[in-house]
Amino acid sequence: MKALCVICFLTLSVGSALAQTTGTIVGRVLDTDGDPVPSGTIQARNSVTAAMYPSAIAAGNYSLTGLPPGTYDVSIAAMSFVRFEKKGVMVTAGGATRVDIILQPVSLGDDITELSNEMRADPVPTGPAPRMPDGKPDLSGLWLNVTDGNPAPPLQLQPWAETIRIERVKNPSKMPQTLCLPNGPIQIASIFPYKLVQSKSEIVMLTEIDVAMVRQIFLDGRPHPDPKTGQIGTRAWNPSWLGHSVGKWEGDTLVVDTVGFNDRGWLMMAPYTQQLHVVERIRRPDLGHLDINVTAEDPGAFLAPWKRHLVATIAAKDEEIEEYICSEGNIDPEHLK
Repeated sequence: MKALCVICFLTLSVGSALAQTTGTIVGRVLDTDGDPVPSGTIQARNSVTAAMYPSAIAAGNYSLTGLPPGTYDVSIAAMSFVRFEKKGVMVTAGGATRVDIILQPVSLGDDITELSNEMRADPVPTGPAPRMPDGKPDLSGLWLNVTDGNPAPPLQLQPWAETIRIERVKNPSKMPQTLCLPNGPIQIASIFPYKLVQSKSEIVMLTEIDVAMVRQIFLDGRPHPDPKTGQIGTRAWNPSWLGHSVGKWEGDTLVVDTVGFNDRGWLMMAPYTQQLHVVERIRRPDLGHLDINVTAEDPGAFLAPWKRHLVATIAAKDEEIEEYICSEGNIDPEHLK
């Protein structure tokens, strides 16, 4: 017991000493309407040593910690916003420097982030969840994930994957979406609207702000591709951006199991392998809400499963998915260089 107390004391002493010799940069990141920017990457670059200190923006908040005293250049990359940079930010030992930031949108037309936030501000309808003719819950609707207070947890990555993630944070210009490729493998975690269209045999997911606009979730009992041959019956399955999704009902919860991903996408700036396995548990407790739990495992890149809980609200009846042509007026690469 005494040895344990000594270890505790040493741990606290080291943590206290570190806090006294390093500083932090903290603040809020808002759009031009004063709404929090839901996600993005932020980094501080030491102007003398060129050392990089990356972090993430979550619901408009950020914190860059463990910074040796000195002068830093702070930069931000966030989808749909002009790249931001502020030079000459001073950090002192044991101090916290506050830098609040307003980002400018880069959209040529309507800003999808602003429109999404306006949709979230609409009143959420109340009432019981609708059901299909067979009695199963009907998940159909245009949905928006609630972003405030629900940041994505960090991925626990193997060393090789963490090295790549850090490099991508430093140079986000190669993000797949800037090259008109799909945003990532887990569309249901998007901050932008998505539409579910349900029938007895499948659910189709439509997304507006993604190149892979259509995802199919099969409910007819078909199996996944054979892991050895890649065959489904007589048909070959090639690894894809969104994988192969099959769903089954456990009471009123739809359990969607997805495998068969390629390894070309980014997940929270991190790589993943073709071993990625995603399970989504989706429940509609009432008319206006979806309750979603996502678990992603990848023994080739992750140290532990990545889990996220999401709540989505249904959009007003007059809202609709619109077409999105990425290559038309694509100006993201220029702003992310």
